[in-house]
Amino acid sequence: MTVLTPESSSLGAFYSYYIMPGLTAVYFGIIAPVYFYKVHSNTTLAIGFLLLFLVAFVVSYADPFIDSLYFSPNIMDDFNGVMLYNIAISVPFSVIFFAWLKVPWFSDIFLKMMPYYVMIGFQSYRICGLGYLEIVRRGLNEDFFFLWVGTLDLIVSLTAIPLALAVKKNGLKKMKNWVLAWTLMGFGDVTISFVLYFLNWLKLYHADNSLAVLMVYPVSGIMPTFVVGVFFTHLVFLLNMDALMDAKINAPEGDDSESVSESTSLL
Repeated sequence: MTVLTPESSSLGAFYSYYIMPGLTAVYFGIIAPVYFYKVHSNTTLAIGFLLLFLVAFVVSYADPFIDSLYFSPNIMDDFNGVMLYNIAISVPFSVIFFAWLKVPWFSDIFLKMMPYYVMIGFQSYRICGLGYLEIVRRGLNEDFFFLWVGTLDLIVSLTAIPLALAVKKNGLKKMKNWVLAWTLMGFGDVTISFVLYFLNWLKLYHADNSLAVLMVYPVSGIMPTFVVGVFFTHLVFLLNMDALMDAKINAPEGDDSESVSESTSLL
């Protein structure tokens, strides 16, 4: 198994073995399950987040994607691994998309029952993007990709909780422009990153600076978890902006309007 270690010119054993999996465990294995179980009495989502974390890291730890920190000069050598990697990321996306369209209570939770500031604050997990800046700091790879992802992840993560508190106090409608700017920055971060990663594998973008590190444990474990969470959070806002701002649950703190924070009990 290929594991990022100091000997393999990596982020370092502490970051590899503890920080990334640890942050994922805290957010997806503890915070999210406890929140949905305690606040919304929703056992399905609580178990779903926990399973997503466990499956993502079990699969990525098994290292089915690539056996090197660099892409092969022949793109077909890594074809199977790249496809498996993309499938691993696509599966949770597909489950979420199906649930949103076919399971009414699923979309209702995020649009009517859960204040959007909760989703904003949850994005503080993107502090793990510091790892990309560490790659640059160590001189391991100074490609624009790592500066782009690391810098924007850091900005989004550090502003997530202050923005969430402001939205809670003032309401989503009043904070619309701030949330929209934050959302576009966060969405552009991961979208452009995915494009650059794919072009790098095709040798169309900086072929001499491999981005294969994204497919190596433990970085590969955060893709089906953190990255899926990033896309979901931002798309929920971009595609449902009016509905979210009209929802009473997103009104300013202390608003006397009738609350719609009813819970949903499943299983």
